[in-house]
Amino acid sequence: MIIQNANKIAFENQDRVKAFKSKLMMCDNIDEIKKQKKLQKVREKRDKDIEEGWMQLEKQYMRDYDDNLKKKLKAEYQKKMDNAKSITKQLNEFRNRYVKQMQEDFLEGELLKKQVEDDIEAARQKELDQIEANKRIQADQINANRQLEEIKLQQKQKEIQEDKDIQKFAKNKDRLDQLRREKEKDR
Repeated sequence: MIIQNANKIAFENQDRVKAFKSKLMMCDNIDEIKKQKKLQKVREKRDKDIEEGWMQLEKQYMRDYDDNLKKKLKAEYQKKMDNAKSITKQLNEFRNRYVKQMQEDFLEGELLKKQVEDDIEAARQKELDQIEANKRIQADQINANRQLEEIKLQQKQKEIQEDKDIQKFAKNKDRLDQLRREKEKDR
């Protein structure tokens, strides 16, 4: 056994064997680098796809929001125009009746005035509600963007940690190889 170990040590100390082991280690390192580059490309593609998906979703939300806002504004405008026509018609009737019965028409005019004020107040309140809804939607979009940034940051940190782990593994492997070489040298 001693002779076999001595032969083995003598064989491993030959320059050709050392060069062969060095080349094997170099091949392992090259393979590891290729794997890391492949993994990096996959990560970048995944991040790009996620970003693109979020952008498409946000654009779709904005288009839907714009369409809904246009429809609401158009309906509101039509409603206001109808109200204006109705009010104009009522005012004309009020003038005609005013000639016949001043006191009755005065009370009816006061009622119409109150109704118009209520309609205007309701329309103003509806516009305020719409503005508040718009603010909430914008706040939701800001929160979604912040969450997306946090996800990106977490993914970056995870990648950095993986890179550190890979470097640590490489250092440990180098250290073990160095110890093995020193032990062989001591033998």
